[in-house]
Amino acid sequence: MMWKYLLAKLGHGSARVDLVLEKDCYALGDEVRGRLIIHGGEVEQKINGINVDLVLHLWANQRQHTRRVTRIPFPTSFIIGVREVKEYPFTFRLPYNLPLSGHGISYVFHTTLDIAQGVDSSDSDPIQVVPPARLACLLQAFAELGFREKHGSRSFNGYVQEFAFFPTAFLHDRVKEVEFTAAVDDHGIRLWLEVECHSYGHGREIRREWYVTNEVLDQPSLLTQQLRHTLEEMAATGVAGHHMGQYTHGHGFPSGHGWHGHGTYAHTPHGWHGHHGHFSGGIGGFAAGMLGGMVAGELLEEAMESITDNDSGIADWVNQVEDQVEDWVDDAGNFLDDIGDFFGDD
Repeated sequence: MMWKYLLAKLGHGSARVDLVLEKDCYALGDEVRGRLIIHGGEVEQKINGINVDLVLHLWANQRQHTRRVTRIPFPTSFIIGVREVKEYPFTFRLPYNLPLSGHGISYVFHTTLDIAQGVDSSDSDPIQVVPPARLACLLQAFAELGFREKHGSRSFNGYVQEFAFFPTAFLHDRVKEVEFTAAVDDHGIRLWLEVECHSYGHGREIRREWYVTNEVLDQPSLLTQQLRHTLEEMAATGVAGHHMGQYTHGHGFPSGHGWHGHGTYAHTPHGWHGHHGHFSGGIGGFAAGMLGGMVAGELLEEAMESITDNDSGIADWVNQVEDQVEDWVDDAGNFLDDIGDFFGDD
């Protein structure tokens, strides 16, 4: 028996945990349901508790980043007998601001069984996070108009998740690409649309905020009709802007329009880089800001590896961090200016 206890402390023949989910595919806002099953080992053991972590894996800046979305703790301690089986219900509701599974984005539930005086047991269960029903209706409306998602669509731009489409029929002679970011709430979906128009070899970008109510989303034909009208109007604005020369270039809005968060505006592709930064409630907004902290941590890790007996390694690292911080400050300044432009002087 003593031999079994010793082996159990080393992780051989000890208790183990298994998270069993009802399915492996969930939409934003769905309730994830399942069971936590604890299997007793060869000896009786005390369990201090169970932790279930939802972990996001994100590929960005040519690196794999990992961040815990949330931890669902089960702090109750108990004794698990020899080969005994215990079950506990598991529920968790996915928030709406997570990025969808897709290009370089994946999720896993990582479950840990905290075994007193023993090696903890763990279990991993990947899941797919897909669009909620209302957003799926919108994607179908794009498909009805002949738009197809581009390779790399649903990628994370550092602030929110972007969807990118190219036309195959409707507007294919005037529009090169349509992108949008979205925020889902109880009453509908707020979209930030961006249409890149063909303009004599130089792309022109037209942007518009559009709120689609649940009433419209529940009527596919009406939704497709309104989407068609909106995109057609934006494409026409791009052509008119080119011929009339009425739009400013670079950062900011067309002068004299008094734009305060509604309507359409155009500019060259070089302007308004930070316009997604304030959409914290948008799809993918959860991950906003995570890359900055991760990059700082990676710089520190690289510095510790490069430090030698002299101070050159530290000096190089300090210069590198200073450069990175200056970039972040510049980006933040541009971003705040863009927010002011977006909402107007008010």
